[in-house]
Amino acid sequence: MLTAVYEQTVRDIEVILVDSGSTDRTLEIARMFPLKIIEIQPEEFTYGRALNIGCRAAQGEFLVFVSAHAVPLTANWLACLISHFEDPNVAGVWGKSATNKKISRKDGVVQGRIVRQDLAMFLSDCHFGLSNSNAAIRSDIWRLHAFDERLPYTEDKEWAWRVLNDGYTMVYDSRALVWHYHHETLRQIWYRAHLEHVGFANFVELSLPSYWEILWRVTRQALRQLRYGATWKQRIDSLWFDLPHVIAQEIGRYTGIRKGKAAVRSTAAKNPSPSTTVDRRRLTG
Repeated sequence: MLTAVYEQTVRDIEVILVDSGSTDRTLEIARMFPLKIIEIQPEEFTYGRALNIGCRAAQGEFLVFVSAHAVPLTANWLACLISHFEDPNVAGVWGKSATNKKISRKDGVVQGRIVRQDLAMFLSDCHFGLSNSNAAIRSDIWRLHAFDERLPYTEDKEWAWRVLNDGYTMVYDSRALVWHYHHETLRQIWYRAHLEHVGFANFVELSLPSYWEILWRVTRQALRQLRYGATWKQRIDSLWFDLPHVIAQEIGRYTGIRKGKAAVRSTAAKNPSPSTTVDRRRLTG
């Protein structure tokens, strides 16, 4: 990943690695590059805290985030992210995360889709939004709106929600492409989706899906999966592999929303003062 970062067309960069007790060769490899390493204890880690620590140490006008398990796939990945900041109303930009290394090209150029997101668009589908696995934000806006270090997940979506409420715009640019890979068990897939939706409960109100809604989403995803593959055998094999992952995600979505709602009700009961009530927007997605 670091090799890909240093091969970008944008050369004037400062790289900071925040490590929370890695047990592989991460630090050994990182020390081969001209970067700054900040180490924190594993028990201190939340995504928001690690990001804030890195942001405080950075000197640049723009703060760019890429996960340790995400690899930029083009030399203009960084240029695509920061190009949108020519518009002063753009607060953050996020790119596309691919699950394989295949790139859609035409004449050697990655074909892109650019979407400008305002608050209304975010509220229509809060799952589509800023992702800190591959994103850039303005440092001056971060100084006004640091990431929420208490959230177990979705610190990026919560940050975007606050900033969009201030009238700024977010941009999605699929040309800023990374290979984002997870080697997860079904339990890990469930747990990630669970934490994500517990996090959402802190700032938006998602409806708890019925069992029929869960079944419909799983079925819809299965039908989509059957489109991929040159032969029916390839399609069935792909479906057989992906369907358990989809089911684990949907179960995590359900349990996370349920737990998040219970936590919000408990907090509201203990702190009925309006000053401690979270202003959440109702969503159906």
